[in-house]
Amino acid sequence: MKYYTPDISQFTEGFEYEMKEMFMDGTVKTQQQFDNAKWIKRTFYEAERPYVERALSGQNNKNNLCGIRAKK
Repeated sequence: MKYYTPDISQFTEGFEYEMKEMFMDGTVKTQQQFDNAKWIKRTFYEAERPYVERALSGQNNKNNLCGIRAKK
């Protein structure tokens, strides 16, 4: 199955995506932590927007460890 990193504008109520467990807390992770974390299926709710924005623009994403993906 193919995945992509969605843009924040795609996150509307009910948008389905997956996230790496423990990658929404804003702390910088290592490649090993990324590799060992499980993907969790999620449905977006507006209250999660600050966490999703941080995951998409934070240091982990800048280090190519983005913990959010969606199916193509």
